[in-house]
Amino acid sequence: MAGKPGEDDRSNLEKILEVVYLYHHGDRAKVETWLREPNSQLGGQSPMDLIRAQRYEVLVDLLRMMVAEMDTSR
Repeated sequence: MAGKPGEDDRSNLEKILEVVYLYHHGDRAKVETWLREPNSQLGGQSPMDLIRAQRYEVLVDLLRMMVAEMDTSR
């Protein structure tokens, strides 16, 4: 049975934000900055631009790279 319209989008966004908050150790200001600022790894777009365009898979790929870099720097 299909969910309500927008339910998948909300679920995707919640998962993305959860990882971003973990990456930034719960620092809301850093998360908000990361979401708004253009990112060279996203072709100069901000993560919010991709969220608005529902291009979650691009953000997931970026987050995987960020987490992998974090793991190797320990």
